[in-house]
Amino acid sequence: MRFPDAVEKFLFFCSVERKLSAHTVQAYKSDLRAFGRVTSTKASILDIKADDIRHFLAHMIENRNLSAATARRRVACLKSFFKYCAEELGVEGPFREWSPSIKRPQRLPRALDRSDVQKLLGNKSYLGSSEAIEGLGHLLSTQFTVALIALTGIRVSELCAIRLCDVASDGASIGIDGKGAKERRVYITDDAVKGQLLEIKRRRAETGKLDDPLFVNSRGGPMTPQTFRRRLRHLAVRSDIGDRVTPHMLRHTAATLLIEGGVDIRFVQRLLGHASIATTEIYTKVTDESLRRRLEEANVLENLL
Repeated sequence: MRFPDAVEKFLFFCSVERKLSAHTVQAYKSDLRAFGRVTSTKASILDIKADDIRHFLAHMIENRNLSAATARRRVACLKSFFKYCAEELGVEGPFREWSPSIKRPQRLPRALDRSDVQKLLGNKSYLGSSEAIEGLGHLLSTQFTVALIALTGIRVSELCAIRLCDVASDGASIGIDGKGAKERRVYITDDAVKGQLLEIKRRRAETGKLDDPLFVNSRGGPMTPQTFRRRLRHLAVRSDIGDRVTPHMLRHTAATLLIEGGVDIRFVQRLLGHASIATTEIYTKVTDESLRRRLEEANVLENLL
């Protein structure tokens, strides 16, 4: 089978059978295209050997000067692809001959300070505001969705996928269709946010169905992750904290605040939808970093002498 044909089958499998997010499928597509460009002379997947993987890895690091994290991700994508080829197409891949080991970069997730979160949320004027309820595309509705992520730690793709029927009748929880088609429930503990959530649901239900998306764009269509990222950057600039705030930073912030607040790491793991607690444990390192910064700010000795 030709490599491009096998790629199309793999992407369909990831999207339809594994129910991976559109963002993940697009990332796989991009990574496999990058590999295909480097090995463009290979017409069949049967012709791809371990030397091609070595060449691709060298090309990424030496020619393209890509980071170790990017190289690791692309190799992981290739491993998933050739595993699919072996199981579904009966074609053994090059990783039986050689499997590279790329050290995982030790990077702490970036979280916002409490003061920055407060700046994003302003004076909570977005709660109970008719503009936030009816517009769902303006400044106030963006602040509400920021508050929702800060409370629950949901991913931006999960935020955009929330339907009216996913919101509990009392507004205290939301059913989330998570990464890898894993369902979970997140909980809303702030009474004002609960009330706003129910009001948004009620207003949207007046003109829509229960399967309709909860959050929409200015034209009434489903809000996309790209739309939310753009709105978040706009809000961050207006809040004087720069334009480098991302939805994933809000997710990291939620996890960090929960752990700093004493919530058991196993509960945080479940809330975030992490498959492994090892993924969640990185936030304990973040709180250690926060501790270091606070100690430096306190500068005890200088204050004593």
